[in-house]
Amino acid sequence: MASAPGRVGLICTASSTVAPSQTLLAAHAQSAARDIPTESVLCATAFDALASGRHDLHDRLVCEAAAELAPRIDRIVLAQASLAQLAEPLAEQLGLPVFASPELLVQEVVARLRDSA
Repeated sequence: MASAPGRVGLICTASSTVAPSQTLLAAHAQSAARDIPTESVLCATAFDALASGRHDLHDRLVCEAAAELAPRIDRIVLAQASLAQLAEPLAEQLGLPVFASPELLVQEVVARLRDSA
């Protein structure tokens, strides 16, 4: 059981993704008038593994990071498209909702288009 209702775990493998992803989550929380605590994890070794063509190692490292984070959070956001294929397996493994950035990106684009119409 997660320690705080609504707590979000943000998993990134590239350091350049952490701050923008945190900012985006905070903006959505603010627009919903909600305080949503987040905990970010940078798994840079997974990024290095992916860059060197070791997809299996990348996936294993991300899954290990998510498993370590899971007891402290209620849902996970995977901050990069390269992580999207892990959303469903992680959700099944951890018993938590897992959201991947491609899905979130599409939702954001649709919302902005709707707002500008």
